[in-house]
Amino acid sequence: TAQLAEQIVSDFRRTAAGRPPELHQAAGSSPMELSIMVSTAEQLEAMRKTGCRRMLVPYGLPLLPEDIAVLPRISPPGFKQRLADLPARHVLVRNLGQLFLAKQCGKAIHTDFTLNCYNGFTAGLLAAYGAQTVTVSAECTCAQIRAMRGIAPLEAVIYGRLPLMLTENCIKQAAVGCKQAEQLQDRTGAQFPVRCLE
Repeated sequence: TAQLAEQIVSDFRRTAAGRPPELHQAAGSSPMELSIMVSTAEQLEAMRKTGCRRMLVPYGLPLLPEDIAVLPRISPPGFKQRLADLPARHVLVRNLGQLFLAKQCGKAIHTDFTLNCYNGFTAGLLAAYGAQTVTVSAECTCAQIRAMRGIAPLEAVIYGRLPLMLTENCIKQAAVGCKQAEQLQDRTGAQFPVRCLE
């Protein structure tokens, strides 16, 4: 039992340098691509000038047909029609409901880390439903990602902040008045940025 426990724990243990082990591209696999997700119009304008091939753009910003439209985490009323009317052919779905709607609207599907793809079974299921790329869970270790290779085209979030909480109600307004708080502080003094996704 102790040996099994050590084997399980070793999969999650960081290297001595405090960094995860490297992921190496498998022989014969397609080349790795960099996808850039922007949040603001300024970021979008700057990235368009670089010639980046895979742009993930929030669906409230100007979209080109080759962009991947980033759908909202909470789908607003009338969402299906808005999804169908998007000029982008590709969408990044953030929940299972959006996965079904995107397929009905004939969009090319890419899944976000919010679908919690943690193993090969989930990756295969999402790919079988039509996902062209599957973003693995942010909690996956390198060994777990390697185990999923070949089941579905995989993506991983490698840089940037991940949301700790999502709410439909305005946390800024509840805390200090709308548009005034750029961050909240917890009881330990840690600062957390607050973003409004209107």
